Amino acid sequence: MLFRSELIPTIQKKNSANTIKVDLANEKLSRLIEILKAIARGQGELIKDQEEIKQALADLRRKANINISRNDDIKKALR
Repeated sequence: MLFRSELIPTIQKKNSANTIKVDLANEKLSRLIEILKAIARGQGELIKDQEEIKQALADLRRKANINISRNDDIKKALR
């Protein structure tokens, strides 16, 4: 049977160990949050870049269609 004087240091050691574990878990969680924030920023930039590429591609398609139409008109005029 443990006496109260023996029990208190044991409880304090366990409490200290648990506090260290909680601190470590909080530190890891903070790092994960920072990583997720960085990923979210990267995704936002990627989405923006993809939208710019889509717009440029649509513009190129319009220009290509205009050139095809002009070439067809030139061919008709040459006939």
